[in-house]
Parts: sequence; C-alpha cells; structure tokens
Amino acid sequence: MHEAFGGLASEGKTTARGGVTLRGRIEARGKRVTWRFQFGSSTTYDNDTRLVQLDSTLGAAGVSSTLVHLRPGTLSHARLVVTTVGSNAPTVTAYGRDLTFKTEPRQMIASRDRGGFS
Repeated sequence: MHEAFGGLASEGKTTARGGVTLRGRIEARGKRVTWRFQFGSSTTYDNDTRLVQLDSTLGAAGVSSTLVHLRPGTLSHARLVVTTVGSNAPTVTAYGRDLTFKTEPRQMIASRDRGGFS
C-alpha cells in the first residue's frame, strides 16, 4: 500500500437484474485521487468503468459502480484501481485485490399449455 492512500478494499454483490455492484473504500489522505474499477472474464481485466475523481478533503470514502448487461451465468473478475495525481509528487497507481463473481443464470420461464386440438 502506498502512503498516499490506504484502506484500498473492494467487494462485489450481484444484483437482481443480471449485474453486479462493485464497492470499495479509499482513504485519500488529502491527495488528489482518481478511481475506477477494471473488470473482465479473466485477470487481464479487458474493461474499465469511467474514471472518477475523489474529493481530496474526504478522509475515507466509499465508492461504487454498478455493472449491467453482463452475460448470464458467467464468472468474472474485477478490481479497484486508485491513482494519486500530484503536482509535486509522482503519480502512483495501486490495484485492489482480485474479486470474482458469477452473474445469475438466465431464468427460464416454464409454461404449461392446457387444451389441445379437437
């Protein structure tokens, strides 16, 4: 953990609509910080959420991003990425631990027709 921020933690929770909400906690410690989540089908994390700037006056802040339209029944990986941007300090990027989550399988609706041909 770099001294510019601490408490880099994250978790994922599946939603009812076939998505997942990723949550994290960042301690900016007075630094200018940007954050995003990376996600994908493996730890190459082929996708990113939008980049967000965190208010540096906050001590610790909870952050979240909801991913929707994910492929049903699929195992995915995600991690929180935090970067400090300073005019008098080097830019430092830290990566949260890998999270895995599985989206809900597509629900099949069974129907039973009554009646028939006469």
